[in-house]
Amino acid sequence: MTMNDHWGYNAADQDWKSAADLIHKLADICSKGGNFLLNVGPTAEGEFPPPCVERLRAMGRWLRANGEAIYGTTAGPFARLSWGVATRKANKLYLHVFEWPAD
Repeated sequence: MTMNDHWGYNAADQDWKSAADLIHKLADICSKGGNFLLNVGPTAEGEFPPPCVERLRAMGRWLRANGEAIYGTTAGPFARLSWGVATRKANKLYLHVFEWPAD
């Protein structure tokens, strides 16, 4: 997945996905037993654009707090949940709630 709309660096592409969206995609892919390959492209100067760095840092903070529910997990037992996804590891089930049900 790209962090914006291009696989390579494009100075004109400022349509960055939010950190929350990237985290949701990570959890969703893990809930299906997959691995998340996130494309991170440097500028011509060899530096990562600031919006990219901001999102990677936010994802890192989230993973420090919630990595247990991601690293080493397998697909969750549910085909579809209306409010989020699930991952599992050994005898633990992790629920990733993206939208809290009103009830």
